[in-house]
Amino acid sequence: MEKLLDCKNITVEFDVKHFNGSKVLKAVDNVTLNINKGEILGIIGESGSGKSTLASAILNLIREPGRISSGEVIYFNGVNLLELSENEYNKYRWKDISTVFQAAQNALNPISTIKEHFLETYKAHVDNVSNEVMIGRIKEFLEFVRLDEKVLNSYPFELSGGMKQRVLIALSLLLEPKLIILDEPTTALDVITQWYILEILRKINKEKGISIVFLTHDISIIGSMVDRIAVMYAGQLVEVGNILEVYETPKHPYTKALLATIPSLEDDVTTREAIKGAPINMLDLKDECRFKNRCTHRERVGCNGKDENSKELIRINDNHYSRCKYWGEI
Repeated sequence: MEKLLDCKNITVEFDVKHFNGSKVLKAVDNVTLNINKGEILGIIGESGSGKSTLASAILNLIREPGRISSGEVIYFNGVNLLELSENEYNKYRWKDISTVFQAAQNALNPISTIKEHFLETYKAHVDNVSNEVMIGRIKEFLEFVRLDEKVLNSYPFELSGGMKQRVLIALSLLLEPKLIILDEPTTALDVITQWYILEILRKINKEKGISIVFLTHDISIIGSMVDRIAVMYAGQLVEVGNILEVYETPKHPYTKALLATIPSLEDDVTTREAIKGAPINMLDLKDECRFKNRCTHRERVGCNGKDENSKELIRINDNHYSRCKYWGEI
């Protein structure tokens, strides 16, 4: 598939005040990942894994005390988006790359109507268009996400969580971008509404050909949604591959442990096991596997946690990569 966005060696650091002085926290550590035209890519990881920070880096939205210390984000036209000024990057936002942030239901201005949100966004990026034309386009996208045009005159507090989420998805579609990044778009929604949102996102991808990056901590909801999956742990990518291949034959202990937590209709729910232990201290990283102390395979395969600390993902096949040296024994 043709690449839409090529992220190379992205590292994001934060200066953190510590009782021993100042320390540097690597929230994203040397991540290389491409996003293909027309695909849905899922980025999965528990809270603190770095997935939201990675998305912010792609959008060049990292602010102090954070910084993008290395890396490139190459758009399909050859432009490195991270080298652009704020004004230059704004030409790409919404028109080429749009986003729906985490807890997006709270992103709407409570004293503005839904119509005002849409018109403000439209006018900020498109010149010399009449209100009538803009309203026509807005109604078209509201219909696409299955919302009645009556919501245009509503205030955010008059809408349910699912309706507000659909408003924001319609807003992200407004200028027909090539890529939408969605950060936890189904969080805090009931199961039926989650399914409804996923159906809309699949429709957007299929009918409009828009690439989607779907960030979530819930590995159970994206199996039928994405084409590829990238698994993050402690700021690093640990596994990337075709969704079916990763689900059926995970090649990293963390991915396998995540999949083992998903309840099944075919077995006893009490057999599900949480991942033992706690995430690593990101202010005290050593030159070793970051999943070492939680890995249930380490002793069996004879891993000391250092030999397998690959700086790069190991190629299993053309579409599947793992950070674990012992991927064949997992």
